[in-house]
Amino acid sequence: MYVDHTNSICLYLPAVTDGVSRKSSYVKGREDKPRLAITNTGGIRFDIFKGPFTRGSIYTINRFLSGFR
Repeated sequence: MYVDHTNSICLYLPAVTDGVSRKSSYVKGREDKPRLAITNTGGIRFDIFKGPFTRGSIYTINRFLSGFR
């Protein structure tokens, strides 16, 4: 599917990224570089709600082993 196709997720990214807070970065000195993670629902065990999101949150919702453990 092309990025300009009417069903492409790329068409929705501006609407999503406009709402990303500049304070969302947890790395000192990188506050001006907000982060956004996109994944499919098969990789997530629990719903993600608005509020603090920590390394512990990642450990809880991620069903796969990862390098930060």
